[in-house]
Amino acid sequence: MREYLPFIATENLMMEAVKRGGDRQALHEIIRTCSMAATARMKEGEPCDLLRRLAAEPAFGMTEAEMEAVLDPARSVPCYLRPLGKSRRSICKCPPRRTAVPKTGTAVRRWFT
Repeated sequence: MREYLPFIATENLMMEAVKRGGDRQALHEIIRTCSMAATARMKEGEPCDLLRRLAAEPAFGMTEAEMEAVLDPARSVPCYLRPLGKSRRSICKCPPRRTAVPKTGTAVRRWFT
């Protein structure tokens, strides 16, 4: 799974590069060509080199290490789904989830407003 993660998260990589001043359309084309080249290489039995290829592109303005940080799964998992630490206290800043939806009447209207 880790080998395919760069392909899955190309949108995240592109949005981070756009935040750093990149042109979205140009970045999209770079991702497309680099992805195709990396896929062809993988079909030959070689390891995935997509991040190395993207980091070599000046338009991305990111190093391979910075891209790895964007791909960190902890950034993608909502805090309320992360395991609690040893103290068993959540450090989550997210609002609490609602676990049940009311069935009828004004409670339903209040729920969705």
